[in-house]
Amino acid sequence: MEKHVFEAALAGLLHDVGKLEQRTRADPWNPAAGIDPEGQPIHATYSGDFIQYYVPAAYHTALHGMYHHQPDKSPAADKRLSLLVSLADKLSAGERADADQDEKRKFPQQTVSIIDRLYRGKDTKNHYLPL
Repeated sequence: MEKHVFEAALAGLLHDVGKLEQRTRADPWNPAAGIDPEGQPIHATYSGDFIQYYVPAAYHTALHGMYHHQPDKSPAADKRLSLLVSLADKLSAGERADADQDEKRKFPQQTVSIIDRLYRGKDTKNHYLPL
């Protein structure tokens, strides 16, 4: 696998890993200890903490994913990978920056399983766990 493909996959896979820890904490709105949020969402601090602890050799690559909400603030010299993860994140969430508030309400607030999409209209049961 080419290095840039591997790095894009790694940054994409780890970009929101911090949400898992953040959502299990009693204080989910406080950043991870020792990591400055630098204007990033709090879950990004937990992603950074996870990466530093579990995959420190990949920290600089995964850093691109941490800055997917504000790629311009990424400490990386080349911010293209942060921009790529940002775009992929928005596409997978059904977000559009140019959409007005009424349009944004039409998009799903979470990724819906393919099973739910197949059966939509045939029954009203959700085939996924709501947030």
